[in-house]
Amino acid sequence: MVEIIKLMILRNVIFASLFFCSCAGSIGAGTLSGWDNVIFPTSKEDVQKAIAELYKNNPKYRLNNKWKSQAEYWLKNFSYLETVIFYFSEEPEEMYYVTFVEPGTSDNPKCTGLAIRGVENGVGHWKEYQEYSDIDKIRIDERFRREIVSKIERYTKTKSYKEE
Repeated sequence: MVEIIKLMILRNVIFASLFFCSCAGSIGAGTLSGWDNVIFPTSKEDVQKAIAELYKNNPKYRLNNKWKSQAEYWLKNFSYLETVIFYFSEEPEEMYYVTFVEPGTSDNPKCTGLAIRGVENGVGHWKEYQEYSDIDKIRIDERFRREIVSKIERYTKTKSYKEE
C-alpha cells in the first residue's frame, strides 16, 4: 500500500512537472525541486489552522487587490495543487506561491510539508528558483522562514525542519 501511494505521488510530481514545462511563462519544473520542503511534525489540518491564524493575526500577508490578477491565474490553473499565497509589502515587495507537499522522509500522516514554488515581484511573471542569484535564494528562504514558518511553528507548537 505504501509503495502504491509513493508511485501515485511520483506520478503526480512528474505530471505537474510536465504540465508546468508546457506552459509559456509558467512556473517551471525547476521550482518543484528548488526551495526546500519545510516539514512540520503535525497534521495538515493543524498547519491549515495555523495559516488561518497567521492571516487573522497578520492580515498584511494576505493577497492584496494590487496583485490579485497575477495570483488568480495560478490559483485557477493549478487548482489541483493545494496552494497558499503569502504577500510581503515591505521591500522587496513580492508574493510567494507555496504548496502543500507530501514529505518524502516519512510515511507519518502527522507530518505536513510546505514549499515555495515561485516568487512574483510585480512584473507579471512568477520567477523560478534558478532565475534567482544565490543571494536572493537565501534572502527568499530566510524571509519565508522568519515571517511565515516561525509563526506556523508557534501556532502549531512544533519545530519544522528542512526535508533532506
